[in-house]
Amino acid sequence: MNEKPKILVVDDEQSHRIMLRAVLSEDGYAVTGAADGTEDISSGKPLSSVL
Repeated sequence: MNEKPKILVVDDEQSHRIMLRAVLSEDGYAVTGAADGTEDISSGKPLSSVL
């Protein structure tokens, strides 16, 4: 079973995060959003990419 690549989208504009999450999710990515760089990176979750 292949796991979806994980992407963290970081943007202070919530509308941008919502749009990117929708587009990337359709393309098969597991997307997490954060308003700033420290909000989710500190969680320690492994990621494939950070945008």
